[in-house]
Amino acid sequence: MLVGWREWVRLPGLIEAPIEAKIDTGARSSALLVQDMRTEIREQKLWVLFKLSSRIDESIQVMHAHPVVARRRIRSSNGHTEMRLFIRTSLQLGKRTWLIDLSLTTSRGDMKHVMLIGREAMGRRLMVHPCRKHLQGKPGDG
Repeated sequence: MLVGWREWVRLPGLIEAPIEAKIDTGARSSALLVQDMRTEIREQKLWVLFKLSSRIDESIQVMHAHPVVARRRIRSSNGHTEMRLFIRTSLQLGKRTWLIDLSLTTSRGDMKHVMLIGREAMGRRLMVHPCRKHLQGKPGDG
């Protein structure tokens, strides 16, 4: 699938509204900006609780809860390293939907995009046109 460097995506397991994401071939993992993140143990497994960033969802904030599938040290493009929790969720881009592992961060508030789609999520599914954006349109637009 040919995509632009920015695309509208949907995360059906988290929110119905489309999110504008940067398709980042320089990033290994995908990331989502969240707030009020905390962890707890449920049925002997680690879960993460969080609210979506107000930059994504300005409505009344709902606390989401997902099992943690991984915990990895991530180095950002500016060299900052942080330990991040990953959840598994669906990603819809264009007419296709697939499962991705998504890291959650509270420290991307200064970044332009609230979501990055990294190489692991792209797999061999996507080819990125670096000079175009929104090639797949906005979910729900037809």
